[in-house]
Amino acid sequence: MHGFVDDFRDYRWSSYKRILDPKITKLKKEEVLGWFGGEREYTLYHQGLRAEIDIKQKNIFIEDE
Repeated sequence: MHGFVDDFRDYRWSSYKRILDPKITKLKKEEVLGWFGGEREYTLYHQGLRAEIDIKQKNIFIEDE
């Protein structure tokens, strides 16, 4: 982790929040959301990513049997 912010979703230069913002921008929001299957899936994916980062930082490992 880079250490700039505790949560990547709060990083000033991240497009994460801009993708969800309804304002018109040059970003290809619909295309990006399509990669994930929609807005809900986009946010769920990133929530999962945040959880994975938290687990790794706390050195918690879940082993497959």
